[in-house]
Amino acid sequence: IKMLPTYLLSKDVAKTEAFASLTKALEEKKDHYLVSPSFSGVSYFAGRPKIASRLDLFISTQDKEGLKILGPLKKVLDQTKINFQIHFLAIEDKEIGLKAIGGIADLEESKRIVCMMNYYPKAWWDYIACRAKNPESTWWDDCLESLKSVDAALIKRCAKTETSIELLRKNIQLTQELQISSSPVFLLDNQEVFSIAGSDGAEEQLKEIILKK
Repeated sequence: IKMLPTYLLSKDVAKTEAFASLTKALEEKKDHYLVSPSFSGVSYFAGRPKIASRLDLFISTQDKEGLKILGPLKKVLDQTKINFQIHFLAIEDKEIGLKAIGGIADLEESKRIVCMMNYYPKAWWDYIACRAKNPESTWWDDCLESLKSVDAALIKRCAKTETSIELLRKNIQLTQELQISSSPVFLLDNQEVFSIAGSDGAEEQLKEIILKK
């Protein structure tokens, strides 16, 4: 068992009338059924080494509600020395290559942001904050051009090249390893999983969880 909570059902469940409706949520093992973590949810990764003062955020660039967490999160991070990393919700398919949970718009935006992280590690927050106001807008270049210290042409070129693909592959390694498929999801100290909506009170909730130590 690598994830908690974990739900195990005996093979006798196959004899019940409800079994047919459960099959998509169950993984058959030798002498029992395991409820798939994608259905049961995860709050703790057992066996992963603890990395103190580390926080990872998994998010889709098209998650309009989820992106609201970035404002409160930035305020909390500015008060700490925590090692923060953001990861996008994409996977690499052997046949079609990279694909994002939010479709082509999500994939292209993720490429632009990893390029920003690579060339302008202190400016990507400003870009994603601008985009979070209206992530569905196709006028993403307005946000790039509004950042006076950023060479917008450089980011555009990067996002269209193999460089962005390699950067995104590296960015989503943990996303794929942990099989994260929802947004936003936090991983604290490389072990604890939690999620907070970007609503009123989010900053206080983040402080309580992240600064509890």
